[in-house]
Amino acid sequence: MLNSNYNDTIVGKNYLSLIYGTLRILKNKKNKVLIIDESDARMGNHWYKNIGEIEKLIFQKIGKKYKLSSVQKMDNYLKPINTIILLDEKMIELGSSPFANIRELARKLPECFPIEILEELNLLGPDKFDEICFDFFYKIAD
Repeated sequence: MLNSNYNDTIVGKNYLSLIYGTLRILKNKKNKVLIIDESDARMGNHWYKNIGEIEKLIFQKIGKKYKLSSVQKMDNYLKPINTIILLDEKMIELGSSPFANIRELARKLPECFPIEILEELNLLGPDKFDEICFDFFYKIAD
C-alpha cells in the first residue's frame, strides 16, 4: 500500500467518504482512491450498518446510474438501528418511522410543537404521514 500511488486519499471511512470515493472513480476510471478507516475520524460508530434514508436513496441511484451492483444492493449490508440523542436531561430515540419520530420529539420537546401541528399529524395517521415523507425522500434523491 505504501508503494502505491493514489489520486485521492480519504481519511475516515463513512458513507460520505464512500460516496466521494465512488464519484472520484466514476469521474475517471483510472483514478485510484484510498479510504483509510481511522476510528478517530469517523462520523458515527455504526456508519456501515445504518445511514439516513435520503443518503441511502441517493447512493443507490448513483449505483444504478453507473451500474455499480454492490451499491445498488447496499440494503444487504445495512442494519436498521435507532438513533439516540441526549439533549440536556432528555433521551430521544429516533427510528425508521417519520411519524413515530415526530411523536417522540413532540413528547420530549413539547415547546417545539404547536398543538395544531400535532392534531393535523394525528388526522393523517402514521401510515399516510410516513408514505408522504418517504415520497418526499424519493423526490429529494432524484
